[in-house]
Amino acid sequence: MSHSSYRVVGVILVSLWSAGCSLLPLFEPGSSDLIPDPLRADDSSVTLGAWLDSEEVSKKASHNDAGQMLSAPGYELTNNKQGGHDSPRDSVSVRLTVIESYQQLLPLLSSHGETRNNAVRGQTQAPSIEALEALIEQRLAELKMSVSEAVFADDAVESNTSGQIRSPEIPSAFDAAIQVYQDLIAKYPDHPSAPSHWYQLAKGLEMVARREESIAALSTLVSRYPESEYTLEAYFRLGEHFFREGQFDRAHQAFSQVVERVEARLVPGDDPEVSYYPVAKYMVGWSEFKQQQTDEALVSFIEALDILLKPVSIGQSMTLEAFRATLPETRQSLILDLFRVIAIGIDNIPEGAPNGLTRLFDTTGEKPYEHLIYEWLATGYLEKQRFFDAVAMYQEYIHRYPNAYPSPVFQKASVDVLEQAGFYEDAWTEKATFVSLYGHGSLIWAQFKAPDDGPVFPEYLNTLNGYLKALAKHQHYHAQQAEIANRQEAAQFYRKAIRYYEDLLRGFPEDAQRSEFSFFLGDSYFALEEFPRAIEAFKQVAYGYPLSDFSADAGFNVLHAFERQVESVEAANTVAVQAIQAEQLDSSAAFITHFEADSRRGEVTKKAMALALSLKDYLQAVTLARQVLAWSAVQESDRILAWTTIAQSYFAQNQYQEAESALSEVLAVLPERDQRRTDMSEMRAVAIYKQAELALQAKDRQRAVQHFLRLGQTHPNSSYRIMAEYDAAALQLELQDWSSAIITLQRFSNLYPRHKLAISARQKLVYAHEQQGDLYAAALALLTLSEMMDKQPDMVEGARLSLLQAARYFDRTDRAVKAIQYYRQYAHRYPDPLEHVMEARVKLSEIYNARGEINKRKYWLNKIVQDRSRIQDAQNERLNYLLANAYLDLADYRFEHYRKLTLTTPLRTSLKQKKQALNQTIDAYNRAAEFGFVDQLSLSQYKIAEVYRLLAIALLESERPGRLNEVELMEYELLLEEQAYPFEEKAIDLHESNARRVYSGRFDEGVQMSFKILEKLLPVRYHKSEAGVDYGARIH
Repeated sequence: MSHSSYRVVGVILVSLWSAGCSLLPLFEPGSSDLIPDPLRADDSSVTLGAWLDSEEVSKKASHNDAGQMLSAPGYELTNNKQGGHDSPRDSVSVRLTVIESYQQLLPLLSSHGETRNNAVRGQTQAPSIEALEALIEQRLAELKMSVSEAVFADDAVESNTSGQIRSPEIPSAFDAAIQVYQDLIAKYPDHPSAPSHWYQLAKGLEMVARREESIAALSTLVSRYPESEYTLEAYFRLGEHFFREGQFDRAHQAFSQVVERVEARLVPGDDPEVSYYPVAKYMVGWSEFKQQQTDEALVSFIEALDILLKPVSIGQSMTLEAFRATLPETRQSLILDLFRVIAIGIDNIPEGAPNGLTRLFDTTGEKPYEHLIYEWLATGYLEKQRFFDAVAMYQEYIHRYPNAYPSPVFQKASVDVLEQAGFYEDAWTEKATFVSLYGHGSLIWAQFKAPDDGPVFPEYLNTLNGYLKALAKHQHYHAQQAEIANRQEAAQFYRKAIRYYEDLLRGFPEDAQRSEFSFFLGDSYFALEEFPRAIEAFKQVAYGYPLSDFSADAGFNVLHAFERQVESVEAANTVAVQAIQAEQLDSSAAFITHFEADSRRGEVTKKAMALALSLKDYLQAVTLARQVLAWSAVQESDRILAWTTIAQSYFAQNQYQEAESALSEVLAVLPERDQRRTDMSEMRAVAIYKQAELALQAKDRQRAVQHFLRLGQTHPNSSYRIMAEYDAAALQLELQDWSSAIITLQRFSNLYPRHKLAISARQKLVYAHEQQGDLYAAALALLTLSEMMDKQPDMVEGARLSLLQAARYFDRTDRAVKAIQYYRQYAHRYPDPLEHVMEARVKLSEIYNARGEINKRKYWLNKIVQDRSRIQDAQNERLNYLLANAYLDLADYRFEHYRKLTLTTPLRTSLKQKKQALNQTIDAYNRAAEFGFVDQLSLSQYKIAEVYRLLAIALLESERPGRLNEVELMEYELLLEEQAYPFEEKAIDLHESNARRVYSGRFDEGVQMSFKILEKLLPVRYHKSEAGVDYGARIH
C-alpha cells in the first residue's frame, strides 16, 4: 500500500474516531480472531487500535490533504445533539455517514492484495488487509441492520401518531442489510461471528416477511452452531413457527430443546425464569395437548406453573381471590390460562376429575398451589350447578390432605353447597363429619388454635363453634322427644348431645352461651343418672361462669345431685358418703355466699350447719376456730388447737404472714419441753421462707432479702436457713448490693464449707468482688475456689479457669510476685488448652521483662517457641502471632549480642565471630518474619538491615594493626572501606525496600525506623520536608 493510501485510510479512520463514531467494538480483545495478536512470538503485527495510535498515522491524519474529509458534512456530531440525546433521525444520519465512510475505505483496501510492512514508532506494524476487510464488512452489516431497525422504530412511533406508515423505504433498508449478511456468510463461512451473522440474517428476513427463508436460516443456525448464544432463541422462534403452522410434533421438539438446554445449565440458586424457559415449558404442554397427549400435557403445565409461581409466596391459607390479587401483572394472564387449561384437561379425563387430579399430583408431587387447582375446579362446577361434582372435588382434596389448612374450609364449602342445593340431611351429615375431623383434639385444632395468643384461623373456629351448637341442640331435641316412648333411644341421643356440648365447652371456654350449654350438659348427665358429671357441669354454671339466668338453678341442682348421689351409695361405705358430704358442704357454703336473695338459702344453710360439725374444711375451720377463741373461758388445749387449725388453714391458702402470726401464738402457749415445739418452729421458719418467695413474686426483692435474713436470725438451727442465706445473697447480687452480698456469702462459706452449694457461693463471692472493683479480693477468692473445685472430679476445668483468672487479677492489680507465682503454677500444671498456656507464658515474659529479669524472660520465650509444632497444628492466627513475637523478642537478644561484638586485631578472628553472630541474628529474624505478619515483617527487615549497617560501621571502626606506616594505614583503611561498602549498600537496599511498604498503606514502627535511618544515610533523598507532603498525597 502506498503512503497516499495509508494516508487516506488513516484519515478516514481517525475522522470517524474524531466524530465520536465508535470503532472499538471491532477491535476489542476477542471480537475476532482475524485481529493479529500483539503478543505473538514473532511480534509481526499489532492491533488496529495500536496502529491508529502510531506516530506516522497521526501525522498523516493531520496532513493538509485530509482537511476537507475532517470537515465533511455529517461529522459535526456534537452540533446535532439536543438536551444531551441524539434524535432518531440524527442517529440514522450519523450511521449512514459512517457507512458511507466505510464504503469509501473498502475499495482502497481491496486494491491491495498483500500486507506491507510500515514501521510506526520504530517497532509498530499495521494489521493485514484481509483482517481489516473482514472487520469493516462485519461492521457495515451491523450498521446497516441498526439503521434499518432505527428507521423501523422511528416509523413505528410516527405510525402510532399519524395512523399511517411514512417510510416505504423500510423493506429496502432491511433488504440491504440482508444482502450484506448473506455476502458475509458466503465470504466468511467460518468466521467466529458466523452465528451472529445467521441470527441477524434470520431477523432481517422476518422483518420483511420472508418467513420461510428466516426459518431456514434459524434451522441452519441451530444445526451448525448448537452451542452458540443465539441457539436458545432460535429454537424458540422455530417452535413458534411450527406451532403456528400446526406442526405440533416439530413445535414440541423445538420447545423441548429450549427447556432441555436451560435445565442442563441451571444450578441450585439460579433463577429459572430466564431464556424463554417458562413460556417454552408452557408451549411444550400445548404441543402435547394438541397431539391428544393429555397426561403428558398436564404434567408440562404443572411444571410451567412451578417455574412461574416460584417467586410467588403461596400459603395454604391463600384463597383463589387472594391468589389472583397476588400475581404480578406480567405473569397473571399466563398463570390463569394454565389454571384454565389444566381444568379443561382434568375434566375430560375418562376416570373423572377428582381421581384424575389426584393422579396428576401423585405424578408431579405435592405443590404449594395444589389446593387452588382443586378450588378452581370446584368453583367451576358450582357455577354450572354441578353440585355433587363440586362436593366430590372438595372431598377428594380432604381425603388427600385431611389435616391441611384448606381442608376444613373445603368441608364447610361442601356443607354450604349441599344447603344451597336443598340437601339438608346430607348437610347435617357433613356438619357431623366436620366436627369429627376438625373438632377439639384433632390435628387441625392443634395447628390453628393457639391457647395463649388466641386463634390464628378464626373462620375455622367460627364454623366449628356454629356446627357444635347446632348439632348439640339437634340431638338434645330428639332425646327429649324420645324420652317417654323409648328411653334407650333417648339415651343414645343424650350421649350424642353430650359429646357436642363437651366439645363446644372444651374448645370454646369463653363462649357467650357457655352457661346455657353447660347447664344443658348437666341436665343431660342428670337424665342419664351420671351424678358426678352432672354436678361438675352445674357447678361450672353456678360458680365458674359469670352470673346468669341459669346460675341459681344450677347451684341448687348441684345440691340436689349430691343428695341423689348419696342415695345411690351404700350406707356402709362411710368414706364415700363423707367424701360426697364434704363436697356437698362446700357447695352449700358457696350457695349461701353467692345467692343471698334466693328463697332456698335458709333450707341450704340449715343443712350446711349440720355438715360443718363433722367435716374439716379450712374455710369453715377458720370460722369455727375464731368462734372457739371468742369463747369467754377457753381452755389452753382448745386455744392451741384453734391457733394450730388457723395456722394450717392460712398456710394452705398461702397466707403465710397470718400463718406465722398464728404459729407464734401457738409457740407462746406451748410449754418449753413440749415435743410439738420443734415441728411448730420449723413450720414457722417455712412460713417466713414462703413470705420471702411471695415478695419475690411481687418483685419486691429487698423485702425478700429481709425475710430470708430474718429466718436465720429467728431460727438459726432450721434446715431452711441454708437456702435462706444462699437466696438472700443471690438477691443482694441482683440488687447490686455488693458489700452486703459479700458479708452474706462469706458467712455462708464459713457456716457451710462442705455444703453442695459452697462452690456456687464462692463463685458468687468472686463475682461480688469483681463488681465492687476489688480484683485483688476476687483473686484470693478465686484461689480458694480453684482449690475447692480441684477436689471435685467433674469440676477440674473450673479449677483451671479459676487459677488462670486469679493470676490475671493479680497481674491487673500490680501484684507482680503473686501474678508470677500463679501464672507459673498454671503454666506448669495445665499445658492445655494451648491458648491459655500461651497466654500465661506471654504474661510471664512480659512481667519478667518489666522487672529486668532477662534470663527468666528468655526461659518463657523459649517455652513458647518450643511449642511451635503444636501452635502451627492448631492453625490459630493469634497463637501464630504470639509465636512470631517470641521469635522476634529472642532475635532482639541475639541482635544486642551481635551489636556489642567489636572487631579487634587480629581482624580475621574477630570478623569471623562477628559474621557468625550476623548469620545467627539474621536467621532469628527470618524465623520471626516467616509467619507473614506485616508489622513483624517490617521490624525484622529493619533489624536485618541494621545488622548489615552495623557490620559496615564495625569494619570502619575496627582496631587498626600496629606497626603500619602512613601509606600502609591509608591502604588498609581503603581496603576496609571496600569491605564495608557492600554491607552498607545492602543495608540501604533493605531499608528502602522496607520504606516502600508505605505505598501499600503501612507506616508501622519498622517502616518509620527505616525512614529515620535513610534520612541519615541518604539525607539528600529522604531528609526533605516536601517528601512528607508527597508521601501523604500518595497515601490518600
